Amino acid sequence: MSRWRLREAFVVAQQKYRAGTTLADSVGNALPGDKIEAAVGNVTFVHPSWEPLDAGATALRNAAIAGRVKEPHRKPFDQNIPCTIPGNQSVDG
Repeated sequence: MSRWRLREAFVVAQQKYRAGTTLADSVGNALPGDKIEAAVGNVTFVHPSWEPLDAGATALRNAAIAGRVKEPHRKPFDQNIPCTIPGNQSVDG
């Protein structure tokens, strides 16, 4: 079970979600207004710009950080995330 807030636009299975969208991995874990996307419950799918909103998401993020040590070609989790959201990041696709 995990819920995430996107800090930048992100595409999942050909669906674009704008920055600020909250994704949940299941209907049972979602709150009103959340988008349901089962893929976000997979540790290999976690993105550095996603903000964990519950203990399940935090555990996935920690596991992903540990895994990135073994995969240096993937985007690091210690990157600077912009504090402003440009217009192209705030539109659903």
